[in-house]
Amino acid sequence: MPLALLRAYEGALGRLQAEDALRQSEIIAMGTGQLTKNDRNKTLRRWQQAMGGEERNVLRGNRAGLAMLRAMGMVREDGPR
Repeated sequence: MPLALLRAYEGALGRLQAEDALRQSEIIAMGTGQLTKNDRNKTLRRWQQAMGGEERNVLRGNRAGLAMLRAMGMVREDGPR
């Protein structure tokens, strides 16, 4: 491995780890329902754009599946927890 590449990686490693930690904390906040509705919608739009997909309802599915998620306490009437 070229030394210049190794030095570039070493210099960027701290930033990459910080970005990863922020992403993980955002995922946890989204999954535990700690975000406001506005922040949740902004995050979902950003994630959908990053995937290259169009904005769409991420909870679309059959009624039985949504009912099961509601029964497990994973979905509220106003959206995901």
